[in-house]
Amino acid sequence: RGERLVDDSYLVLLNGGHQNTRFRLPDEKWAQTYELVVDTAIGYTAPAPGLLEGVLLNAGDDFDLEARSLVVLRKTE
Repeated sequence: RGERLVDDSYLVLLNGGHQNTRFRLPDEKWAQTYELVVDTAIGYTAPAPGLLEGVLLNAGDDFDLEARSLVVLRKTE
């Protein structure tokens, strides 16, 4: 219908290996901060929007990604 669609942007980190690895988040060109939405290594799922604040990470931070885990981060403004 020609309507503009706007949605959140996500960054998905996947470590299928048997060892932990360190991942550096993209710099400020992509996002200033990232909110942790899902982390399968610790069983974390972010609270529903508007209820509580989630875990925030800064652009350029190092993130330790556990072996055989998946992390989903949401771009914040």
